[in-house]
Amino acid sequence: MVIHFEVGSELLNKYRIEQPIGRGGFGAVYKAVDLLLKRPVAIKVLIHGQTTFDKHYGEGSFEEYLDRFRREAEISSYFTGNPNVITVYSLERDEDQNYYLVLEYLDGGSLNELIKSHGPLPLEQVCNITLDLCHALADIHNHPADIVHRDIKPNNVLLRSNGKAVLADFGVAQIGSESHRTVLKDQRHPGSPPYKSPEQRNSYDYLTPASDLYGLGLIVYEMLTAKMYAKQRILPPSQLNPAVPEWLDNLVIKLLQNEVDHRYRQAEEVSAEIKENIKSIEKNNGLPKAQHANQGKTGESGKPEQQGVIKSARNDDLTTKRGQALLPVQQSLESLLAQFELNRAGTDLDHQIQLGEQIFSLQHRKPEFISELAELYGKRCQLRVSRGENEQAISDISRALELASDQAVYYWLRSRLYSQKGDNERALQDIERSIRLDSEKLDYFFWRGRYYLNAGNYESAISNFDHVIKSDPQVAENYYWRAMCYYAWKDYHKAIADLGRALQRDPANPEYFYQRGLSYFARGSYFYNNEDLVASKNDFETAVRLVPDKVQYLYYLALVLIKTKSFDKALDTINYALELEPGRADLYYWRGYVYKIKNNPRAALTAFQVSADLGNTQAKTELANLQQSSRKKVSRP
Repeated sequence: MVIHFEVGSELLNKYRIEQPIGRGGFGAVYKAVDLLLKRPVAIKVLIHGQTTFDKHYGEGSFEEYLDRFRREAEISSYFTGNPNVITVYSLERDEDQNYYLVLEYLDGGSLNELIKSHGPLPLEQVCNITLDLCHALADIHNHPADIVHRDIKPNNVLLRSNGKAVLADFGVAQIGSESHRTVLKDQRHPGSPPYKSPEQRNSYDYLTPASDLYGLGLIVYEMLTAKMYAKQRILPPSQLNPAVPEWLDNLVIKLLQNEVDHRYRQAEEVSAEIKENIKSIEKNNGLPKAQHANQGKTGESGKPEQQGVIKSARNDDLTTKRGQALLPVQQSLESLLAQFELNRAGTDLDHQIQLGEQIFSLQHRKPEFISELAELYGKRCQLRVSRGENEQAISDISRALELASDQAVYYWLRSRLYSQKGDNERALQDIERSIRLDSEKLDYFFWRGRYYLNAGNYESAISNFDHVIKSDPQVAENYYWRAMCYYAWKDYHKAIADLGRALQRDPANPEYFYQRGLSYFARGSYFYNNEDLVASKNDFETAVRLVPDKVQYLYYLALVLIKTKSFDKALDTINYALELEPGRADLYYWRGYVYKIKNNPRAALTAFQVSADLGNTQAKTELANLQQSSRKKVSRP
């Protein structure tokens, strides 16, 4: 039985409950006040004899959760001097053998809550939080007790009111005195499935600090994109957030390598890389000069390769329709030009733009000055993209185009912003302008193909990808996107051929196997061709082997296993997918379908009921049929 404590009640005659904070697999967490020391605290409560089911760690007994309490108290006590590791004040017990873990209270919420409410975080904040976590992990990994956290995830990163990050919850940490893992009933490394490193998921071996650094990479990815890597598997993160600079892309990619030897080995290496790049950012940030802005490869990241992280600029209240302000006192053109030149290397973009607009208003229209002012708007556009301020970013890049309408890269950037906004028509208009200004840039044709695909104009989309492939036949991604056009056009034969070409050039890309599996599945289902269904199963199995925790891959693998009558394997696949994403109605529907085929009506009824409760209409029909069949059996004499 779970015991709830009322607001205002006292625990151990020392702590007064103020409010519930949340629940976990072990019990409840409360905010309280330490009546003796007059300070706020957080209290985790474990009720004696209580057992529960923890979807992340397996079924746990009271003794096992008590062990986690003790572990968290012990390990946290090693790092009381580190502001980036949570402080545990005490582990206490009452006369009924209930246990209370008393921790410092952090009023900034969790990183998970911040990402959900804000979306992708500003790049400066991402860097600061990552440095805080590196400081915590460096101490943890260098401690003589040989500690690996094993549950690095946004929910276990708490924030102070000043924004500093704090690593919490050492309940499943690995320590060197153990053979290789915390002993739990499922005998696997504990942790949250979407945030486990490959070796944590797939082996029983002793974990190294590199496992936690993989978790750090997952957190950085989520801060940059507001998406879980386990569900996306899209690298680099700039493909989802154009503001991410190349160096930060590379840092995340290295953290998320499947092979331990290919990752960073110590947190200090990660923090050193960030600090080094921050130094270079302060010297030279933003978009390249306008006259060079259209040089270099421009990938799905939505940014030129030369782009760097842009430090946050001050927001002034003196704004016009363009988001600029004229300086309150009119000054001579010479004085303004001198100030503009003096501030050229600074990071206060708002002030630089104010000066530039003031100079522009005084009819100073030299081409090099106008080009430089346009570049400033381009830089601030990138900054606003990093903050999630897309409307303001569009306003800035539009002003840049008013000043420098011959810059193809600005039209391209605005097209990407319109596309993200869902305005495909304007995105197409802008990419057409980019191509008219620079018909040599293959990326512009690539993106025009993407926009035509979004518009359902598959013939025009294919024509653009044909042009890109003819000019550069070695890029796997170009074949992939042409295959997407053929697939949407239901020309599965050509889709399969193009995905084969993509895999020749990138043979370990799980998305290519998955999409080819979909094409084989569609063709095999349409023509009742068992060979295609077997090929589909092989491709889905390869995709799952490469990315074991992507639910969409598991979902289609289960479908083709059902189609090929491998019902036991299909059921295992569905159950694992539901561990990762327990709220998917379609998975419960197919679980019910398999149980129905296996003549287990009770289990089928339960699965269909859950699916129906989650809104699946097919499940509601199946549920009604099963219930009617059950009533008929009961009514027979």
